[in-house]
Parts: sequence; structure tokens; C-alpha cells
Amino acid sequence: CCVRRRRDDPARMQGAPMGSLRGFGFGQMNPVGADARGEVGVIGDQKFAVRRAGDAAQFRGKLRAMRFLARAQDHYRDADNLTDRLAALQAIARCDASALQQALEHFHAQWRHEPLAIDKWFAIQARTASPGDPDRMAALGRHRDFDRRNPDRLRALVETFALENPAGFHAPDGHGYRFVAEQILAVDEFNPITAARLMDCFADWRRYVRPLAERMHGELRRIAATHGISANLAERASAAAASGPSGAPGL
Repeated sequence: CCVRRRRDDPARMQGAPMGSLRGFGFGQMNPVGADARGEVGVIGDQKFAVRRAGDAAQFRGKLRAMRFLARAQDHYRDADNLTDRLAALQAIARCDASALQQALEHFHAQWRHEPLAIDKWFAIQARTASPGDPDRMAALGRHRDFDRRNPDRLRALVETFALENPAGFHAPDGHGYRFVAEQILAVDEFNPITAARLMDCFADWRRYVRPLAERMHGELRRIAATHGISANLAERASAAAASGPSGAPGL
């Protein structure tokens, strides 16, 4: 008997991001004074009552996360070169959204005249964009420093997002697919070869679980049906969309 091939599910491929302290259950800790039993933990100037052994482990996890964030922020502040500052910025990106935003603003103000540094700035945000924030990538696509005519800047934002952020690109509502499809159509107006190459982001759409495969297939059909696209892009999109989800193996 044949063996059914397992479909790829990016939600399982990529674990829950560290994101923020709330992602570590921060909001589940009870302030001292509430009706809670167990040991008392302290984070900064706040005390929390820990009710169960599981809560104690959760508290220790939050404490480690806060220490990691503090070390990353210290490393960012003390860095005296671009390489170290980028490494610290990437570490902060895995810890806390508000801290990341402050660091990103500082980094951009300091390095905005260095093209390579700003490429990295876009790439870090593309790599860490949350699937729960559908406007984030769209806003970066409209940023004054994003120039899709610049191949390095295009790769930093669009390819990094599609290839290195599976949770964001494969967001259940499909906004990641729409963002990349819109960039492909925009690039096709002046660089059909690059636009066709970006279609590789959708090349393996049949491998994914049905809801995602259907959304990816829908974007392929939308691109193929767009009036005035280049012959190169039309051929790639039509070929990729030729077999609908119902015809894909395992769907």
C-alpha cells in the first residue's frame, strides 16, 4: 500500500516566537495581594505569587527571558561596530516587540546613510514579522527607504520574508502571500526577469496543507490573470497554477 505524504504546515514548522513577555505567560502571574498560594517571585520592582509548580517554571522562564533581553540591550548599547550592533539587534528581535521598535528607530537614525546597514535593517524586520500583524510588511513595502528597483533591498525585504519567515509568509489569512504577489507584480513592470525569479516563493505550493495550498494557488491565478504582465511572468504563473489544489498529490 502506498504511504501518504505528510503535508507541510508552517505553523508547526516554526515554534511560537519569543515575541514579548506576554508570550511567556507574563499576564498569567498574580500580583502579590491577590488570592494566590505558593512562593513569591520578583521581577524588577514587581512581586508575583506563584501558585503551582508549573507557574514557578513559567516564572523562571520569564526571568531568563528578561535577563537575555537586558544582555542583548547592553550589547547593542556597547557595540562599537556594525557587526556587533546587528547581532544585538537580531537578539532583541527575538525577545520583545517594544524594545525592538526602539532599537530599530535608533539603528535607522544612526545608519540610514549606509545602504548595506539598511538592507540588514529591512531583513531583520522581514525575518521577525509576526503573522498576527498583517500591516507590518505592507508598511515596510511603503517605507521611504525601500526601493524595489534596488536588487539588494528587494532581496532583503521580500525574499527574506518569503524564505526565512515561514510563520509570517504562511499566515493563515494569506496576507503574506498577498504581499509577495503584489511585490512580484510591481517588479514585473520594470524587471520581468527578477519578477519571474520571485515566483520561486510559490513553487512548492502543492506541498502545504490544503488551506494554505488553496491560498497560494489563488495568488498564482491572480498573477496569471493580471492584464499586461510580461510574457515571462505569465508563463511562470500559468505553469505553476496549472494543477489546482484538488489535483495535487495528498490533497
